[in-house]
Amino acid sequence: MWGGYHTLDYAESIGFENIGAFEWVVKAEVPGVGTVERHYDIFDRAGNLYELKNVSEFRLDAANQLIRDMQLLPENELSRMRWVFRGPQNEEIVRRFIETVKTFRMDLYTNQILTEANIVFFGSGRPFDVLVP
Repeated sequence: MWGGYHTLDYAESIGFENIGAFEWVVKAEVPGVGTVERHYDIFDRAGNLYELKNVSEFRLDAANQLIRDMQLLPENELSRMRWVFRGPQNEEIVRRFIETVKTFRMDLYTNQILTEANIVFFGSGRPFDVLVP
């Protein structure tokens, strides 16, 4: 429920008329990996993908989703990907995100495809995992 609230709250901020789809599915065969499928919270009409996280830290499941993004999406789509975390700027989330990118695909960071600019902090509320321990 809380994740849905965060998604709808963010969708309202970018304008519902700009939303192409919610729960956009991308599926492809990745050499050496097999079939990779990923659900994105929002796909907007400009072609941007959004993954919304209503958590206070960058956990293993988020890192695994980011790795799937790097396996699945071509560079031009990765550069238009936004990870939207609820709440104020959180440097630990930024550090862990960038650490994951550099560990898995350093070239994406070096070539400015996945950087700090792909991370957005939104909303004045506290993340769900802070509200409900």
